[in-house]
Amino acid sequence: MHDLWHVVTGYGRDELGVACLRAFTYAQNKNRGVGFIAFVGCFKLFANYRFNALKALLQGYRIGKSAAWLPGQDWESSLANELNDVQALLNIPMPSTYFASLNE
Repeated sequence: MHDLWHVVTGYGRDELGVACLRAFTYAQNKNRGVGFIAFVGCFKLFANYRFNALKALLQGYRIGKSAAWLPGQDWESSLANELNDVQALLNIPMPSTYFASLNE
């Protein structure tokens, strides 16, 4: 599921993308361990991304909070649909802050 969430959220497998997905995941399931990993990741990423790391993780959390509950989705039937359609159905916008941080 983790890799599927990377695809549907737009977060890459780079260190910032993984941390942002952790923030998204914490918003979805409120697992304190996942939240702690995201929090620590933000501090570790600060050296490379400065405040953009915090902004990107906060956006990931907000997106996760407003998105449909991903663990409850019928992923097998969703795989036949276009990615944009699935993202719209699940209320998952493009993580613009994450992408902007990668380009700076």
